[in-house]
Amino acid sequence: MNLPFYQKKSQEDSPPPESLWAFWWNAIDRWILICSIMLIVLGSWLILAASPSIAAQHGWTTFVLLKRHLVFVVFGVVLLFLGSFLPKEHLKATVYTIGISAWAGLWAVVVFGVQVKGAKRWLNIFGISVQPSEFIKPAFCMGCAYFLSEYSQPNENLRFLKVLLLFIIVSCPLLLQPDLGTVFLLLMSALTQSFIAGLGWGWVLGMMGAGIVSLIPIVLYFPHAALRLRMFFGYESSDPFGKQYQILQSLKSFASGGLWGKGPGSGVVLDHLPDGHADFIFAVAGEEFGLIACLGIFALYAVIIFRSLNAARRGLHLEQVMLISGLSIYFMYQVYLNIACVLHLAPTKGITLPFLSYGGSSLISACWTMSIILCLTRRYHKFL
Repeated sequence: MNLPFYQKKSQEDSPPPESLWAFWWNAIDRWILICSIMLIVLGSWLILAASPSIAAQHGWTTFVLLKRHLVFVVFGVVLLFLGSFLPKEHLKATVYTIGISAWAGLWAVVVFGVQVKGAKRWLNIFGISVQPSEFIKPAFCMGCAYFLSEYSQPNENLRFLKVLLLFIIVSCPLLLQPDLGTVFLLLMSALTQSFIAGLGWGWVLGMMGAGIVSLIPIVLYFPHAALRLRMFFGYESSDPFGKQYQILQSLKSFASGGLWGKGPGSGVVLDHLPDGHADFIFAVAGEEFGLIACLGIFALYAVIIFRSLNAARRGLHLEQVMLISGLSIYFMYQVYLNIACVLHLAPTKGITLPFLSYGGSSLISACWTMSIILCLTRRYHKFL
């Protein structure tokens, strides 16, 4: 019988008779865990470097951003470890519960959210800013994985239509905010999962073409997105202190850092980088640590993605393959898009760099995503 991944048994379902921590360490993918922890530590260091200049711009105490970030780090790391212990039969219920809550939160943002830079993305809950769109991504990937793994239906292509319907349902509140960057990430993740599940090249190319055509209504109905497109293609290049100021400072930071960087705490361009702690944290790394360290950061992300996709290739059930692939792909696209925007290789989208950027929702969502991957790639079915 073809059981779902969270019920499938194997000879490694029961852990060996040893201590809990010992067989946990032997069960998980250590490379994914170690690389994730290294990125979290490096992100905290970069927040430490960026915190004084950002605090001075807003009149805050010097290290207020770092103190807040460390609180989220503790919570995120605990979630990362606890999620890797989670019995696989409980995984779907947990992800769907959080996903449905996040989808409701997206609609709450549309109604009650505060508009910042032309978009509503945050809810203020008891004084804490929460971004529901960060938590909808893993749940969306699991929903796609469930639909794409269905074989019993008479028309096999119906599963792709279900994925499309799910994408529309999730995208509606995101477009109303608007959060075009997250919509793009979800679309690319769904397309990639569908392609792995057997969607033909014609459909994939057709969807990509439809995405390009959709730029026309985006330019017409979303003024801030149209402005970012014009900035990317050089429309505002004659205004170095206007809308393109941040991206110009970002490029200057990489030039200032050179090959080896100016050294920890020695950066000067970050003093003039408004979002150096958030979307443009990679530019801070470029100035402080240089090109070599930036390539090292990229290598850490590459190890996580490669190990995850390699584990998906060995999956025993299509739903497991689809879920690990979906989580890895959206994580990869988010890393690429953030770095591409910082290097002016793509229009800015307000997408954070996982594990490195400041922001509780971003960090906790990244830790949650990795905990799901660690749970799915674990050797043993359950621990307790």
